[in-house]
Amino acid sequence: MFFFPLIIMAEEFLASFTSLHKNRPENQRPVSASIRPGEEKYMGKRKIYIVLTDTGTFFTRLIRLYTKSPFNHVSIAFDYYLKNMYSFGRKKPNNPFIGGFVRESRECRLFKRADCEVYSILVTEREYGQIVHSIHRLAANEKQYKYNLLGLFAIIFNRDFNRKHAYFCSQFVATLFNKCGRPLSEKSPNLTTPEDIRNSNELHLEYEGPLIAYPFSPKKQLPVARSYPFYIHGRESNPG
Repeated sequence: MFFFPLIIMAEEFLASFTSLHKNRPENQRPVSASIRPGEEKYMGKRKIYIVLTDTGTFFTRLIRLYTKSPFNHVSIAFDYYLKNMYSFGRKKPNNPFIGGFVRESRECRLFKRADCEVYSILVTEREYGQIVHSIHRLAANEKQYKYNLLGLFAIIFNRDFNRKHAYFCSQFVATLFNKCGRPLSEKSPNLTTPEDIRNSNELHLEYEGPLIAYPFSPKKQLPVARSYPFYIHGRESNPG
């Protein structure tokens, strides 16, 4: 496709144009290279959480025009309260053109009005360790990684296009699970969309509703949200 090189040139121009601003100490947002292992276990297995969101930004609305899907961003987390989520996306809320590996908080401004679905998947200790190790390596070398904007255009033309050190959000999550032997989709990670992950038979739906309301108190449940199935008979059960 003749416009692929043009997109690559545009990405490189944006990266070089913003590098001085992005690399100033006051503008850097450190990403922790250490992930505390989740304490949730179920019959010798661990739970990992997959969070699909719709932030309602102009960029996500454009993506929705093509995908027709309610959620167009996906993150991975290792604890029930989603204290830290990991994905590929924008580094700065107001600038969709500066992207890469990010640590997200559900309390950040971008997620204040976001709707979400939270899923879980049970994995073995080996699978869990491989996924955590992969994220450790990404976090330790985050400056090498970019947001794979070109890969989004490749999906439109059903092109299995791989770029070194570049991911979009669903490609990142799908790659993590493919590497540990638990693919979430039959598609190549390079062609996997958030909707493909959402439809995976490997996942169990835990919650849907406003992200800012998760997790809500079982004594004061919100009518606009639904939770599955950790709150039973009005009291909190073991989350895993």
